[in-house]
Amino acid sequence: MLVDFIIAGLMLLAAVSTAAWMRTRKRLERVHVERADLVNSSLVIEQDRRMLELMANGASLSEVVDSLTRAIERIAPEALSSVLLLDEEQHRYLLKCSGPSLPAEYMNAVNGLEIGPDVGACGSAAFRNETVIVADIASDYRFALARDFMLGFGLRSCWSVPIRDSKGEVLGTFAIYHRYPSTPRAEELRMTRAAAQLAGNAIERVRAERVLQEMTQRLRLAERVSRFGIWEADLTKSSLTVSEALWAMIGRTGQPTRVSFEECRSLIHPDDVDALPRSEPDLNAHTGTVQSEFRLLMPDGSYRWMRGLWRFDESGDPTSPPTRILGALTDIAEEKNILARLECALTAAEASAVAARSAGRLEQDRKTILELIAKDQPLEQILLILASAVARHLPGSLCSIQVESTTGSRISVSPRMPEPLAVALSSLPVSAVKDTLLPQVLSELSDDLVWQKFISDFAVLPGAKYRAAPILRNARTVGAIVSVYEEARDCPENKAERDHVLESWGQFASLAVERRGLYEQLSFRAQYDSLTSLLNRASLYECLDAQIRKGVLEDGSLAVVYLDLDNFKEINDHKGHGAGDLFLQSVARQILQSVRRTDIAARIGGDEFVVILPGVGDRDEAAQIGDLIVRSIPGSGASYGISIFPLDGTEADALLGKADEDMYRAKMQRREYPQGQERGYDRGYERASDLASV
Repeated sequence: MLVDFIIAGLMLLAAVSTAAWMRTRKRLERVHVERADLVNSSLVIEQDRRMLELMANGASLSEVVDSLTRAIERIAPEALSSVLLLDEEQHRYLLKCSGPSLPAEYMNAVNGLEIGPDVGACGSAAFRNETVIVADIASDYRFALARDFMLGFGLRSCWSVPIRDSKGEVLGTFAIYHRYPSTPRAEELRMTRAAAQLAGNAIERVRAERVLQEMTQRLRLAERVSRFGIWEADLTKSSLTVSEALWAMIGRTGQPTRVSFEECRSLIHPDDVDALPRSEPDLNAHTGTVQSEFRLLMPDGSYRWMRGLWRFDESGDPTSPPTRILGALTDIAEEKNILARLECALTAAEASAVAARSAGRLEQDRKTILELIAKDQPLEQILLILASAVARHLPGSLCSIQVESTTGSRISVSPRMPEPLAVALSSLPVSAVKDTLLPQVLSELSDDLVWQKFISDFAVLPGAKYRAAPILRNARTVGAIVSVYEEARDCPENKAERDHVLESWGQFASLAVERRGLYEQLSFRAQYDSLTSLLNRASLYECLDAQIRKGVLEDGSLAVVYLDLDNFKEINDHKGHGAGDLFLQSVARQILQSVRRTDIAARIGGDEFVVILPGVGDRDEAAQIGDLIVRSIPGSGASYGISIFPLDGTEADALLGKADEDMYRAKMQRREYPQGQERGYDRGYERASDLASV
């Protein structure tokens, strides 16, 4: 019994000792893991700091990510690391970003890998947005199609972790490779996921910085074009920091500096200082966006009108008072000048209304004309209404308005004026009309031979007198507003009407011409190629779509001629881009001279042109026009292709693509038959070096 008792005691003691030893061992293992994690955590933090430094110094994304993969490989010397990024447009393909220790052939081979649920480790991880562990590539089904490829590079295992952005969206994958079958330990997996997180942070930061730089460049361009600048006020330091564009806009040179509140106020016109907040309590009393207009002192001592917009920066702690104000400054000097001229015109119009006892109608006419101007209505419609208003508010008079546009066309409106007189006025160059606010005999309106012949041929209006005011655009006379009084006694002599009425209507007409000119200029730039004045690519598509819709409704047809110059590069290389531009302009003119007025011509690329031939459904007929265009182009030679609606397609892309293919075949045939035996090459061609003869 005693022996059994002793044995049982020893066994119990052994069991207790074993359990204690096991607990101690587990505790030591946990301490070891915790220490390893702590070391790795410290290294991860240090690597994060290093990556931030690289980004701050302008390093590329590849350089930043390379520093991460090399750091992981230093922590785990037997590991090979890679970072693959999803393409930013379709999010379907993995692109190489970093893999400094992996063979370059391998990285080039996986560049462009399409992701899928079972596409290796990285393709699967990116597709599933989850960690994928392949312990043995030789036996894993996900590498069934690429097993030999992977083993050929000595790679046996791969652990791939998705790289995510702050919203959880997949940006790419971070992978660890080994040259032997391997399954990650818990701490290794944690380290891999931490590396993926660091990579995600870096990618998101670098891309955000890229977007910020692009936005900054666009903002600077917008500032220069639109004449506005931005500023930021620091309430804690009572100072402002201004942008380069704002600094230049207010006439200052050199780099912009920090300006104190007091210095800013000293630049404001004394009469406008009250428009700005004076102290911090005043500032804090404002909420939302605040707008003010004031005159700013320029370096030459003059003042210029500005409009300021600002609001508090609300991105900080909402419980604390704001410390920054963000604002913008816009140059409104020209706007003020226009408003001042309009105010003068309105004043003059009101005075005329009182004299003519038609203030209500005058006000209505004024509003109508201003509304038409603001809505960018056709200039001829505006001038016709304006001419009628002038005649109505100057009793006994007839009004004619003549305007020459920048394109050389003429707008002539002469409501209720005798036809011979209206025709004579429309035939006169506007520069030949003598401006006068004093009544003059009608025969003295111009020294031009056309006018003198009219005076001698038509014995009409013998006692008539006239007044004329110029219509200006960009300070240049482009037209005239002429008031004709059939009877001399109807021509008023009082100073107010003589000095203001007709002149004010001339200013209204000038405003309409100015506004319409700007509108047409912007419209032209949006629709036409700036070099050749042909339609641009976007406008071509709009016109082609419209012609296709018309053809569908009317069961009609059309042809597309796609033209490409053969030796344009040689012209640029030997003669220079200036000569190339002149040649393209010459080609555009030749195209317009070769086609019908109903045809549509466009330049869609460097030396590529397209002509739409409405109503042409026969290839031979289209080819005749194509040959005519080609023969008209000296010095370079050209190839063209044809497509027919609806035979070759019922959409713009299909018709353009078919014509492009046809052009390419013609170009190839041109090379095979240099003597011009194929369509579009029925004559000899001059060399590009003969451009000097163009």
